[in-house]
Amino acid sequence: MAPLAVAVGGALGALSRWSLNQLIITRWVNKYPAGTLAVNLLGCLLFGIVYGYLSRRVGLRSDVGLFLLTGFLGSFTTFSTYASDTVRLAQDNGLGVAAVNIAVQTVMGILLVLTGLWLTARG
Repeated sequence: MAPLAVAVGGALGALSRWSLNQLIITRWVNKYPAGTLAVNLLGCLLFGIVYGYLSRRVGLRSDVGLFLLTGFLGSFTTFSTYASDTVRLAQDNGLGVAAVNIAVQTVMGILLVLTGLWLTARG
């Protein structure tokens, strides 16, 4: 059952990532990878919430944890896209713009995972 949970979650996460990215990039008239940023930050927040909830109530070894964390959120977040976007930003716009992208996604991602954990610890 575990491989199926990861596979189905992964497929849904990838489709969700693509859909959200498409929605954002069709409305963002800038060269900044806003779709990747939105997906990564939302994914970090959701990961913190789901991890916090499951670790306190269900258990991380459940098929639900595998489906949501490993499958869905594992394929929803886009670190490889983030890395290639950062390289493209450095090539096209200079190291300063690439450094801002790294700082924003890294710091905000960590803060949002912590926020998700904090939100689930209160209840």
